[in-house]
Formats: sequence, C-alpha cells, structure tokens
Amino acid sequence: MRFNAKEMAALAKEPKDKFDQEGVLWVKEKQEGLFRKGEVYVQRWCRLRGNVLFYFKSKEPTSEPYGAIILERCTVELDLKEEMQFSFQIVFEGDDRVQFFAARTEEERDAWIEVLHIASYECLKMQLESLREQIRNKTGKDPIDDPDPTVLEDNTETGRTNQYSSFGFKFFS
Repeated sequence: MRFNAKEMAALAKEPKDKFDQEGVLWVKEKQEGLFRKGEVYVQRWCRLRGNVLFYFKSKEPTSEPYGAIILERCTVELDLKEEMQFSFQIVFEGDDRVQFFAARTEEERDAWIEVLHIASYECLKMQLESLREQIRNKTGKDPIDDPDPTVLEDNTETGRTNQYSSFGFKFFS
C-alpha cells in the first residue's frame, strides 16, 4: 500500500479529539544489535484514527510517529499464549504477519480489542452493507447508486467527482 509519509505524519499529530482511541500499549518489536537479537515488548503511545493505528516513541505532541498499522484484512484476537499479561494480537489475512500488543490492565486490553475490531475495514464495510440493506428494505430503493462509500459529492458542471479517503485527503477523478 502506498501513501504520503508527510501527510500520514501530519494526520498522526492532529488533536486528541480527532482520534477514536489513544493510550499506552506495549508493542512487540524486533530488536537487532551486535549482541542482541530477538523480539521485546516496548512501551509505545498509540493513537487510532479510522482504520490506522499510529504508534510513537513518546506521548509528546510534536513527536513523529514511529510506525503505523493499516487495519485491513485482519482480525484482533485475545492472546493467552504470550508472556505478557493482558496481551492481544492483530493477525493479518493471507500472510504470516502477526503484531503483538499488551495493555496495562484487562479493561484497557478489552477496550483496545473492541475499538480495533470496529475500526477494521472489513467491519466498516459490513456496517455499511447492513445499513444499506435496512434502508433498501424500508424504502424499496438502493440509497447508493455508486457502491463506493467514499464518494461524497458530484459536480456535474465540471464532470469531476470529489472523493475523500478515510484519512480525509481529497482526491479528484
């Protein structure tokens, strides 16, 4: 997946009210060095917006994101096998990639699991289809002629359609 790193960094630094969830999580990362190799849990400040989970080295508002995870084609699962207490994992469909996390408490872990599950693209798509079906059943009409949920406005004078991604970036087609 391609994206503009500067725009993603700017998105990650937006005010607190723009995020669905934020807080401390321990993220399992590869540790490489001359004498140390393996994986360790590192405390990170995490912020979720839409289906993008950003993580930072610190909570400082000016800090650059250390990484981002796109929640697409994945499931969020409780992880009882990990050595960390209150751990969970994001398992990506179609490959062997698994990202491990741990929270400070059981309540925090459960809250993160719920919000990450709801934020996944697949869950959002299912919600859209469910709402669309409910409207269709009540009105007898399909509320969306174009099944693309990102189309918000059609300018027939110019022949251009304005589209917005889930990140709020504007694209023209």
